[in-house]
Amino acid sequence: MGSPKVTQRFRFTKDTVAALEPGPRPYFAWDTKEKGLCVRVEVSGTKSFFYRYKVAGRSKRLKLGRFPGLSVGAAQSKTIVERGAVESGSDPAEAKRESRTEMLVSGLLKLYIDDHLRPERKPKAVVAAEQLERDYLAPLVGLRLSDLTRKRVAEWHVEASEVSRSRANRALEVLSAACSFAIERDLAPARWLGVNPCYRVKANRETSRSRFLQPAELGRLLQAVKAETPDLRDFFLMLLYTGARRSNVQAMRWSDVDLEGGAWRIEAGESKSGEAMSIPLVEDAVKLLAAGTHKFDICLCRGVAVFE
Repeated sequence: MGSPKVTQRFRFTKDTVAALEPGPRPYFAWDTKEKGLCVRVEVSGTKSFFYRYKVAGRSKRLKLGRFPGLSVGAAQSKTIVERGAVESGSDPAEAKRESRTEMLVSGLLKLYIDDHLRPERKPKAVVAAEQLERDYLAPLVGLRLSDLTRKRVAEWHVEASEVSRSRANRALEVLSAACSFAIERDLAPARWLGVNPCYRVKANRETSRSRFLQPAELGRLLQAVKAETPDLRDFFLMLLYTGARRSNVQAMRWSDVDLEGGAWRIEAGESKSGEAMSIPLVEDAVKLLAAGTHKFDICLCRGVAVFE
């Protein structure tokens, strides 16, 4: 093509673009087939395709890709698509800029955990969500929210289910809740169209399990428990006597126990249902508690209840 002119216009083909030679400063050449398509030739010889257009009278430029990695035909096809977007009222360059700064799934999960779970739910809910994010949602956390589609979520759920069907379901629940949070806070990308990308992703079927100790097993369990240190022995016996959850026994306080009335009150903030409840203390449980002094508390220490 020789030395560059001030303005070059010709029909782009592989050969005509390849023939463009670098000059003493960068310059543009324009395609006569697709309006707005141009190629910038750098002093180094690098060539990049751009689409030039106007929005509200202001000239803008959108980079399409480098030649020859991006072929002339592909650049022309991209130009047609972007020109259609402009004619529909969109701004491709602005959309691309917003895409670069768009929130990632990792950012959404952190915001959901910090702004919703921590103030609204129990600490264990936060721990569980963080564990599921680390162990199961890792393949998704690097995605931009607009890339989190129902198809991508469904594919991830199938893969996660190969590790654990039930845990994959729990992770899906966390992700779905976070996406609903994004929609409520106006953080969701336009591509979602206001619909949670987890919607109608089929969860794995789970079979509820019920397992009770048989008489022979109970005897062996009691023998094993009594062989433990006093702290662990009393902790496990209290679990057996009350049927309460581990975390509740760990959090038991003297102020919650009525030895004379044979009752233990669990406050609403500590119960799974969120409602206060009273657990009757059988005779063995009362004896176990009465064996200590009124100076001890049952407190959380190293993950087990310790009698002090």
